[in-house]
Amino acid sequence: MKHTLNNLIDYLQTFAVSHKQINSFEFGEEFDLEAESAKNAPLMWANVVDTTVDNSLVNTKFTLMFIDLVHADKSNENEVLSDQLLIAQDCIAYFSNISWANLNLFIDKNITLSVVKDENVNSWTGWTFELNFKQEFYSDYCQIPLIS
Repeated sequence: MKHTLNNLIDYLQTFAVSHKQINSFEFGEEFDLEAESAKNAPLMWANVVDTTVDNSLVNTKFTLMFIDLVHADKSNENEVLSDQLLIAQDCIAYFSNISWANLNLFIDKNITLSVVKDENVNSWTGWTFELNFKQEFYSDYCQIPLIS
């Protein structure tokens, strides 16, 4: 089964919507936690980084962020970091599940998570990492929609 970019975004959104500790999912190149988005924190944000074809595999890499608001006095910062780290790990576990392998979709499991912060109007913190989806590259010339 081929998994399109839209399919992969849908899979990420399905995870976010299904997770009891994520209130919203955002996708796009520019991330800005504006007042409207802040009302829906904690949130998961995703953006596609690139896609590479490496012999028999298509690798599509996303940057993911799991973030929540921090009080002005930062009294909940450690709690936010702790919660968001667990949610980020839930995401990795979700996409590592064997049922995805049955759909010929895999992820790289060596993942580095990094703290992200913004202390502007809406102070927030959380974790970011890159998630690389791998799937088989179908190089069957007969499947290309060409006009003869």
